[in-house]
Amino acid sequence: MPGSSNQAIWGTDGGVSYTANANNSPGKPSFVDKNTGYNVTQFYACAVSNESTDRF
Repeated sequence: MPGSSNQAIWGTDGGVSYTANANNSPGKPSFVDKNTGYNVTQFYACAVSNESTDRF
């Protein structure tokens, strides 16, 4: 967040997260999900083969 070294917001395909203690040294920052009303579906890939051989 501009003007604050402790606040941070992350946006990923899993939603939005916020922390108010990004510089929590030596511990880890705590994150809060901010996904209220956030509806998303992300489809990566799918494949089906009629062959019985191992293709990968």
